[in-house]
Amino acid sequence: MSKILKIAAIVILLPVAVFSQVRKGDNCGTGDVSFLYHHNSILGNDNVVDKSNQLAYSLNLDLSHFVANRLAIGSGLVLGTSTSAYSFHDQDGNSNSSKFMAYSVGLNPSVRYYLCDSTRLNWFLGFKGIFSYSWDKITYTSSQENSENSSTMDGFDYGGTVSFGSVYFITRNIGLEGQIYYQVMATKSNQGNTNNYLYQSVGISAGLMFYLGKSGK
Repeated sequence: MSKILKIAAIVILLPVAVFSQVRKGDNCGTGDVSFLYHHNSILGNDNVVDKSNQLAYSLNLDLSHFVANRLAIGSGLVLGTSTSAYSFHDQDGNSNSSKFMAYSVGLNPSVRYYLCDSTRLNWFLGFKGIFSYSWDKITYTSSQENSENSSTMDGFDYGGTVSFGSVYFITRNIGLEGQIYYQVMATKSNQGNTNNYLYQSVGISAGLMFYLGKSGK
């Protein structure tokens, strides 16, 4: 009877033991799609923002190496697009609004710490840096002048995100991944009078994690 129980325990626990690849020397890749909602503040000008919102989407690709059990460092590529709208009053009380359509490309160095050693379902805490270049198409409307104008703007983004997520391995090499995160990002514009834009965001992402084997194998 005890032998049967041992065999049953091995059958049950073996898949759990081999699914999560979070040991020193392991290599993994991730690919996910992110959705962010931004609460915005404008810095460096005299306008008072009455309302602002921004919705962003991005494709994130990342390669990671486990430098210790559960601890991985990596570097990733991000391709993003976003739409935003601002309404504000200038110093004279005139109503104005702007709409942005933005595109970006950049690098995201990352660190992740997984909470479990070897489980089919694992949880992690993560941090990502943000270093990207962005360009925007802007539509500006002024109630005072009763006019609408368009222009373009480019700049550099920098900041970081902290996240909490989980990954569920459906095979030894492929896991389903999801996370929620908080992001702070600043954009330094190259347009005319250089303005800085600060974005605070809450986002979610969903994608896949791929086990790529151990270094040297």
